[in-house]
Amino acid sequence: MKDNWERHEKYYPLGLDQISRVIESVFKNSKVDSFNLLGTGFRNSNYMIFLEDFSEPLVLRLYKGGKDTAGKEMSISRLVRKTVPTADYIHVDTSSRLLDIPWAILEWKPGTALSELMKIGDSSDIASYANPVGRTLAEIHKYKFSEHGFLGPSLEVVTPFRLDETHFLQLTGKFLNERCGEFLGHTIRDSLWKFCIKNSYALMENEEEPALVHSDYNGLNILIEGDTPDVSVSAVLDWEFAFSGSRYADIGNLLRYEEEGSAFERHFIKGYREGGCFLDPNWRMLAKLQDLVALCDLLNRSTTEAPRRVEDIRSLITRTLTE
Repeated sequence: MKDNWERHEKYYPLGLDQISRVIESVFKNSKVDSFNLLGTGFRNSNYMIFLEDFSEPLVLRLYKGGKDTAGKEMSISRLVRKTVPTADYIHVDTSSRLLDIPWAILEWKPGTALSELMKIGDSSDIASYANPVGRTLAEIHKYKFSEHGFLGPSLEVVTPFRLDETHFLQLTGKFLNERCGEFLGHTIRDSLWKFCIKNSYALMENEEEPALVHSDYNGLNILIEGDTPDVSVSAVLDWEFAFSGSRYADIGNLLRYEEEGSAFERHFIKGYREGGCFLDPNWRMLAKLQDLVALCDLLNRSTTEAPRRVEDIRSLITRTLTE
């Protein structure tokens, strides 16, 4: 599972003096009571900070991806905040005046990661989680763009890109001839390439208006609150990879560990439809193809220093051929 992957970026170390200066630049005369590093995520660093005169903690988020990523996350939060539960951005600083890395102060959102609840929940619990997760994703996908591509800090498309049949085959072919193919081995690599050629037509047949895609919509970034069966999504976190594109990328990401027809899948899809979004009759294949590119890209950027990550991604890609 992804929560067992090795982190590929070192945490950004901060001490009390540095955090105090950051806090004082935003909240005059406020003093830090305590803080701790949140061991979540694989790229950025997040600290939970308690202030003496605040009843709730705050989150200090440090952006490895640079100022454009910080700006994009803040813009998305402000765009969707009325319909999608996200953490409000209180302040963003990209000046490098206090820290040599862009940072932001966010509100703390209560809740438990969906990934943790899925480990301990029974079938009725899982159904209760899945439905609001589907409804929430439907709300995200109601935000549309005029073209496909990667988003800038003001949510403008800075690099147009659409994963159509041609680009799908170009990308998968590239990955399979590089490190991704080496990790998979000749037999799986060749079988996967045949699978891609056979099924890529589905991308050509699906013509949809580009939507806001979270791109990392999974149990690690979805917080749940409440007691079953009355639960809700309290926050969708980590929007740094969001882009304008196919809705099925998010569906494939969320369901990548699920067996076809599982209780979670059924109730998630039910919630997604109840949230007002239709699904293409060939939605499973579309989701699988979108996620396959993401998995191949992840494996292509992996190293032997992250054996758990490599083995998990390799297993997920291999399973694509047997379903």
